[in-house]
Amino acid sequence: GLQTVHIPRTGPTSEGVAAVQRGPGAGRVQVTGSALEKRAAMIEGVFRNPNPASMTVQEWGDVEVERMQEQTIAQAKAQKEEELREAEMTEDDKEERARLKASSWDDWKDEHPKGAGNKGDNYFKRG
Repeated sequence: GLQTVHIPRTGPTSEGVAAVQRGPGAGRVQVTGSALEKRAAMIEGVFRNPNPASMTVQEWGDVEVERMQEQTIAQAKAQKEEELREAEMTEDDKEERARLKASSWDDWKDEHPKGAGNKGDNYFKRG
């Protein structure tokens, strides 16, 4: 059905009745009244915000502050756990971890030659 809404005017007349459709023709406003009221309603329709904000800037800021606080707590917890693991490791474990890291880096470099991604031709299809 149709819904009747009031469109405020800034001129000498503040009367104006509009019928807003729901469904396929939603968003179209049919104004009854004088030509001046119709013109004002059309201007308002052009300059309306099609995507109204769902929250204020203050609300968004509060959400971001809360998210950052949670992230800071999670990072501190992870860092503390990493320090505990590091303290429990023996010197041999640390050397083994460094050796595995270096080995995996060497394997990656073997599979991805320097400049292979920047060449115009496809390096991996050669030969």
